[in-house]
Amino acid sequence: MAITCRALRSNEVDTWLDHCANVFHGKASREYFASHLHDDPRALESWENILVAVDSNEKIASSVRVVPRELLVNGKAVEMGGLAEVSTKEEYRRQGLGGRLIEAAIRGPMAGMTVSLLHTNYQRLGHFYEKYNYVSVPHYTIGVQVSHPEQSSLVINELDLERNCDDILRIYHGFSSQFNGPIVRNQAYLIRYVASRHQLRNITAFGTWDNQTLVGYVFAPAATPLCSIEEICIDSTLPIAKQSKIAQELLSRVANGAYISLPLPYARNMEFALKRMELDAALNTTPEYDELIGILGDLYGLCQPNFRQENCNFPVPEELRRRRVQVMQPAVETTEQVDSILSQLEVHAQNGWDQQTASLMDDVTPEKAEFLSYDEEITSTRSVPTTRSLREQLGLTTSRDLRSSASVEKSKEEKEQLESEMFQMTQHLKAYAHSYDESLQDDAEIIDNVGKLAQANMEKLDSERARLQIHLDNGLTIWKTIFLIAVVFVVFIGMFMFMKIFNQRRYPLF
Repeated sequence: MAITCRALRSNEVDTWLDHCANVFHGKASREYFASHLHDDPRALESWENILVAVDSNEKIASSVRVVPRELLVNGKAVEMGGLAEVSTKEEYRRQGLGGRLIEAAIRGPMAGMTVSLLHTNYQRLGHFYEKYNYVSVPHYTIGVQVSHPEQSSLVINELDLERNCDDILRIYHGFSSQFNGPIVRNQAYLIRYVASRHQLRNITAFGTWDNQTLVGYVFAPAATPLCSIEEICIDSTLPIAKQSKIAQELLSRVANGAYISLPLPYARNMEFALKRMELDAALNTTPEYDELIGILGDLYGLCQPNFRQENCNFPVPEELRRRRVQVMQPAVETTEQVDSILSQLEVHAQNGWDQQTASLMDDVTPEKAEFLSYDEEITSTRSVPTTRSLREQLGLTTSRDLRSSASVEKSKEEKEQLESEMFQMTQHLKAYAHSYDESLQDDAEIIDNVGKLAQANMEKLDSERARLQIHLDNGLTIWKTIFLIAVVFVVFIGMFMFMKIFNQRRYPLF
């Protein structure tokens, strides 16, 4: 039966929803997929985002949906294509339809997007998505014990998403910009998609105000023994101590027991980490600082080409390196204490070397004198470590500038080369695995044939054994043979006597 891959048509929405409900039966309802389609403001902006594989009767056999989003990476928005509703009916599986649709999505609606994400069970399906260059990013949750204060100094009330939409978005974007991975939201997304999600999953929103200004909110399911927090955000402009207090009271408000389940955040924004390290003279001269600068350059490469660096709230990597050089210059000139410590270490090391040499000289025998003199000549040619070399080995000089001044382009070339080598190795491994799998299948087929032949021989042997048993049951035995011999002997004796009598008769017999 011929299978055709194409975009979903506007008159096939109900059929597509029935398909998803059929494939994910028991895991999600039809209303769940309908909400994804009708409540998401960008879900139906293009029918090319929903790809289906149909048979000759126009029956949907498989489907893949691309979810257009904007993702925060290093505080900037990049285009992201989510992969959802990857589904194939049972009778059409093992034909590669899902893979064909994913490849079509990568070439089609996701061609102009920077990154793609999906949620799946990696242990069960990770090997399938790895073929399309997806990598695993585990999602973790932690259990936290909640302390319930006797009296709360904050006003915490239920939150209306539509009425407080602007304040929620202000807190969300201010807080989420510290991390890499959160979705960029707008009013339509919050009021329609998030609100419908809360309704389907029975999630309640609570907020707290300070002088009639929303300073924090939390989304959590209602009436559950172990409260699993959906989302919590605090105004990032507040002091850290106040943020912590607001978070504790919000969590205690929604917690039904002593413990709650919290999702761990995404990777923190590198700009915030670099900004903190730049302000600390003890940290902005470390190798970790240099590595973060390189990572920051790679993250800038993910931004759109028309992204203007002058609009950043944080300096560009070149400016960071220039400032770092300025910070390091006075640090090199004011290191008398470090030089003193290194000089003492140098003297101590030299004294220890002299003592070791002297102890070896005490144990010298005439036979060892020739070899020792040769060793002394080699030792004398070794240069004594200087303070500068020790400082360089300990990472206290500007020798790290060579590392920090490496261009981002060179790093990208090396990264691309390594990725190319890894890809080739992966292809070779896949080819070996495929050939090994084929050989295993051939061996399994041979073993199966041998088993069938053995079974046929066993059945034939059982048949012959049954026939032999019948012959044994119905054939002559020893006692039967003796009985027959006795009968023949008696008959022979009788005939002999009859003949004797017949030969001696004197009258006719009849």
